[in-house]
Amino acid sequence: MEGYLAILTNREAQDIAATLTKGFDGQPVAATQKHPWSDELAKAKVKEWVVGDELTFVHDTDVGADDRLYGSDEGHDVIWTLDRIRGRSAA
Repeated sequence: MEGYLAILTNREAQDIAATLTKGFDGQPVAATQKHPWSDELAKAKVKEWVVGDELTFVHDTDVGADDRLYGSDEGHDVIWTLDRIRGRSAA
């Protein structure tokens, strides 16, 4: 996110560079996209919730210890909380 005006300390920038240097050797990586299918996957359900408005961009979501979903809204600079059981969200 450094390219999106994130402010890093010199130490953080050095740590990121060191990590990337260790992980990438300049050689191409063999990548194959697979689409595994299973009977369990056929039973999966996808549920969507409306959060925010047309300028909302929820990013970096995580599930808290309380089983709620938390995410930062880059469009409005707020943290959204989603109670997945009740289907309610709040900023």
